[in-house]
Amino acid sequence: MKKRLAIILSIALSFSSNIITFANPLDISLPTQTISVDKTKSFTYDGITYTITQQSSETLKGYVTVSSGQNFKNKNVNIPQTVIYQGKTYTVDSISPYAFYQNQYIESVTIADTVKNIGTFAFTDCQNLKEINVIPGANKYASVNGVLFNVSKDTLITYPAGKTDKQYNLPVNVKKIEQGAFYNNKNLERFVANSDLEEIGSYAFANTQKLIEISGIVKLKTLGDYAFANSSIQSISLSTYLENMGKATFYNSNIKNIEIPYRIKSLPDYSFYNCKNLKNVVFKDGLTNIGQFAFTNSAIESFNAPRTLISIDYQAFANCKSLKNITFNANLQTIKDEAFLNCSSLSNFTITRDLKTIGKNVFYGCNNISQVYTNNSRYFEVIDNILYTNNRAELTYIPPKRELDYINIPEETTSIKEDALNTASSISQFNVDEKNDKFSSENGVLYDKDKEKLIKFPPKKSVTNFNVPYSVEEISPFAFANATKLYGVIAIDDKVNKIGDNAFDNTPNIDGFNVSSVNNNYSSYYSVLYNKDKSNLIKYPARKKVDSFSIPEQTKIIEERAFEQAQISILNLGLNVETIESQAFLNAPINKINIKEGVKTIKDSAFKGTNIQSLILPSTLQTIGDNALSYCPNLKTVQFNALQTNSFGYNVFIGSNKLEKIIVPLNSYNNYKSYLAQTTWQNLLQEYNPQMEQNN
Repeated sequence: MKKRLAIILSIALSFSSNIITFANPLDISLPTQTISVDKTKSFTYDGITYTITQQSSETLKGYVTVSSGQNFKNKNVNIPQTVIYQGKTYTVDSISPYAFYQNQYIESVTIADTVKNIGTFAFTDCQNLKEINVIPGANKYASVNGVLFNVSKDTLITYPAGKTDKQYNLPVNVKKIEQGAFYNNKNLERFVANSDLEEIGSYAFANTQKLIEISGIVKLKTLGDYAFANSSIQSISLSTYLENMGKATFYNSNIKNIEIPYRIKSLPDYSFYNCKNLKNVVFKDGLTNIGQFAFTNSAIESFNAPRTLISIDYQAFANCKSLKNITFNANLQTIKDEAFLNCSSLSNFTITRDLKTIGKNVFYGCNNISQVYTNNSRYFEVIDNILYTNNRAELTYIPPKRELDYINIPEETTSIKEDALNTASSISQFNVDEKNDKFSSENGVLYDKDKEKLIKFPPKKSVTNFNVPYSVEEISPFAFANATKLYGVIAIDDKVNKIGDNAFDNTPNIDGFNVSSVNNNYSSYYSVLYNKDKSNLIKYPARKKVDSFSIPEQTKIIEERAFEQAQISILNLGLNVETIESQAFLNAPINKINIKEGVKTIKDSAFKGTNIQSLILPSTLQTIGDNALSYCPNLKTVQFNALQTNSFGYNVFIGSNKLEKIIVPLNSYNNYKSYLAQTTWQNLLQEYNPQMEQNN
């Protein structure tokens, strides 16, 4: 059984010509399992369950462990030296992991001197527990002012969650704070370490709700996973001795400033994820890698890479909207996919000497970048404010705010990086050197040399109606994406045998598609684009305004962004629709969608931003993706007819703030409650009788 911190955080953004998704909420859970008690060896004594670990006999002394006290309802717990069961005496020598976890009744615990082992999280998150006392003379444990230590008092095991002190001074000689020691403490505001502290365990201060400052750290060497996750901590000075730092150490905390010590070689994944107050970070030389999501969604304002940095991992700085300045070091070699995704305050960057590998969409969504530079680069050059690999072999990156609205592709260019044109939002014309062997242009549109592939229609090219040339056999992914000044009808001839994904994303002024009747792969029906047999609905033209539209009975799949911005009031799905792809109805001002039985899969953000007020989902539904019904401003009621689903996404209803009811079938309440665990949405659940009439 997982015990989650109260974090439900999901950031999923979609950009105009691609689907970019930030990490789903990290499952910050205490490493727990269901408490299993062997009933054949267990008994209850004074309200506490004990389990026999060694039977008592004439020749052997009997031993028991405290296996469960989670339901103990008295204020005071006394763990005795011995207990009697069926006339036999047993020594209490241990307390099992999670024995009293989250018990909200107990206020005081007294532990006998016979106890030699206390399992992890035995007294964690007992919100009214104010003191733990160990009988003097114990050879394994001790207590000081109600705080549990090992007998040598160099390890703090549990600080009772109900202690009301606002400040705690760590006693001298304590070298280690055990995992979960201060977990979910609601009173402590300041923690003063001693000069001997070397290790802070996993979850040690996680979810501490008032702790704002930790001071006095001198020799700290190790920080465990999630040590300060979801805490209110604002200030801490990490020791220069620190060399081991766990995953998500400061995840979703209130930390404001941090210095990464020089002994840290690799900054772990999620280290400062969603630290929305973190503005200033100092990176000391010694760091070689920054892990994935390390600063995602933080408030960091500048990034000065240490001289030793070699690589920046996936989405390391994604969605850092306050990040204005980045300075790469000469030794940096690799920047992985989406590393600076959606850093909208960046205005420029410089490619340095050893940087050789630039991943996909590294600067996607950084829409204010107007300049790109190089500084002694061994692998890249800049021509006309466009980044190329050496000798102009590959066109790699185009700044979205580049002043020139045209691109001249030189003779030497033999390839265009897959994502390079995704940022070319200000371009109205492509011009290709006639001597180029790989590419060509016609009327400002970019093609391959033989005009068999339409690569990119300029986003700012203004034209009414466009006929895809007869020679074209393939339309590339995102080929017309962001063509906001393209009006009228797109005519597709019979030779086109492949249309790439998202080819027509964000084309708000298209009235329709006209596909040649002899095309063997695609068709148009009432100006809507389908594959040949209409089993896939590819694109509904955004400016085709109707009161009601019915999807044909042949259609099985509604493709990605098929109804993006569609001007429809009422939409009726056909009988055979099985799959609704990601963002299929993104930002479509549709008021009502009628979904029939048969739909099995609804993918991420499928109905995001629609105007629907209510929705009935069929009993055949097996999967509903992340953010599927997010940011629907008028959504009040959702009814699920499926008793359960195989997969229920994160934050399905996030941003749909008018939601009042989530109606589920009789006897399925607990299923949906588990899907919506630790969210306020579970409070909206209502059961209905499936026999009753269902009205939308």
